Amino acid sequence: LELLRQSAERRLLCDSQGLRLPDANWVLQIAVAQPFTVAPSLKTVTFQQVSTFGLDFVMKRPEQAISASTTRVLRENPPVSILYKTGEYKEGDTVEQWRGEGTVKEIDLKELISTAPNYGLAGILASKRATDQLRKIEGIVSQAQEPIKTEVYRTRIEKHAKFIELVQQTRRELENGNVTREELEDAIIAFRFVPDRMERMIGGPDMITWERWEWKMQTDKKGLSSSDVRQLLPF
Repeated sequence: LELLRQSAERRLLCDSQGLRLPDANWVLQIAVAQPFTVAPSLKTVTFQQVSTFGLDFVMKRPEQAISASTTRVLRENPPVSILYKTGEYKEGDTVEQWRGEGTVKEIDLKELISTAPNYGLAGILASKRATDQLRKIEGIVSQAQEPIKTEVYRTRIEKHAKFIELVQQTRRELENGNVTREELEDAIIAFRFVPDRMERMIGGPDMITWERWEWKMQTDKKGLSSSDVRQLLPF
């Protein structure tokens, strides 16, 4: 994870503490398995911090009435996979592909709220407000049919222009400090991906072939953790 942080710092995505830099487009994909009868749920989330403890990100908090949501599944600490790609395949640069396997755990939102971009927070808050309005007045969004037990729940926008107005209003309130801590915590949840295994593949036109390394966590009989590092064949 320190190598990942150093790479991101060189590319001006994070600072020396692993915190996302303002306006940096720093994202990863996270997949959680469903029963074999349906496809895995795949989400793109924004890095907020990388540290020796894991990779931190935020998502919209699940609705209490909805049982089939990716966020709700993640709260149960299932095994997940992540994919992170950065760089360009051109002279003087390299492409890095990071793959990881592990679990996620919920962390305190206040650890990340200062680094999360307002445009991202505004989108999550506006989505939560739109869902709340659905229950009170003629809504911006519509209730989808009740999903089957294993289906991920998704809400449909009915009035796009009104939703854009709501996002703009929410962003102004955020920038002016007019959103309460209670509303933020009610709408947003913070997670940390804790890897059991990480893999890095790096290559570029200036290299003879791709280089591929693996780090695998292992715990000895005394309960002490360490990484088993191996270089792998590129294919």
